[in-house]
This record gives sequence, structure tokens and C-alpha cells, in this order.
Amino acid sequence: IDSIYSDKYITLTVENGADSIVIDSAITAAGGKIQNVNQVSIQTWIAWDASVKNQAYGFAIINASKCSIGTAIIAAYDCDNSFAGYAFAIDGAVDCSVGSIMVSGSLATATNSRDMIITSAKNVYIGQITLTSPVGTIEGFQFDFDPVYSPQENIVIGSLISTGHSTWDVSVDNSAPIFIRYVNPDAVFEGGS
Repeated sequence: IDSIYSDKYITLTVENGADSIVIDSAITAAGGKIQNVNQVSIQTWIAWDASVKNQAYGFAIINASKCSIGTAIIAAYDCDNSFAGYAFAIDGAVDCSVGSIMVSGSLATATNSRDMIITSAKNVYIGQITLTSPVGTIEGFQFDFDPVYSPQENIVIGSLISTGHSTWDVSVDNSAPIFIRYVNPDAVFEGGS
């Protein structure tokens, strides 16, 4: 697929056994998810207005294998306050990669929002994560280590820039199988990270 474009409030969902799909560019307003799939590749994925209420995330990679995203940009992320939402979530990714992730300009009404979380993942590489200009976003990057989220191994991040969140910029819960090559020196870490 060369390109996908959707107006505000519409997402891109690739799920339920989809296999061997290549998308050059997806501009999908509210974002979307890749779930229960194999070998899905999206070169550029932009959520230019992810301000839809009642959504748990802007982008998500869930229970996916051998998937890749070149560049992911989430702008104006918001979620209903009943959700502890994330602009970008990775849960159950195996052998996946993302070149760069940028979350910029969360909305002031997103008081329970977080920018990014990784829970269950194995052999995942992310080149650069940039979580900046949050407005009301309480937390930046979170890696939640828990045996319940198995497998959790070989998670590598080249660069993590996370600034300006109201609670903390970086949280790595417990001892965790994650390697982050660079973190901006002014990042506020959650206690114990």
C-alpha cells in the first residue's frame, strides 16, 4: 500500500492474523494499532491529531511479531481521564523494530496520560524516542518489568529524550532486561529507577 490518509477521529487498525503487509505512509489522524499480526511494515506513521477521547493509546504494537515502523509521530495526544492512557504502547512485541518515535504536544486535559510504555517485549530495537512538550502529561517513558509480562528480554533503545513531565520523565521498574544507550541528563527519574 503506497499511502493511507484518514480524517480526524479515524484510526488504522491492522489485526487478527494479518501477515506480510507493507505500507509506505499512513497519516491517520487519531493513530491506531498493530495487533495479533506477523510481518507488518509501516515506513512512516503519523497521528496528526490524536485527541479523540475514550482511547487508551495513540499507537500500539500488541502481540505482534517481525513488525517494523520507520518513523512514528503522535501529536496532540489526549485520552479520557478514566483511562491511564499512553500515546505509544508496546505489549507483546517479538522481533520488532521502530526507527524513531516522537510524542509532542499532549493536551492539558490529558491529566492521566503517559507518553510511552513497554511491557512485554522480546528482541525489540528502537532507534530514538523523543517525548517532549507535554502539557498536563504526568509521565514520560515507562518500562514495566513484571514476570507476568513475559517474555521481557533484549530490549534496546539507542536514544531516549524525555523532558517536562509533571511527575517523572523516565521509569524503569525493578531490575529489567532493557538497555538504553543515551538518556538526556536533565531527565527526572522515578524513584528506584
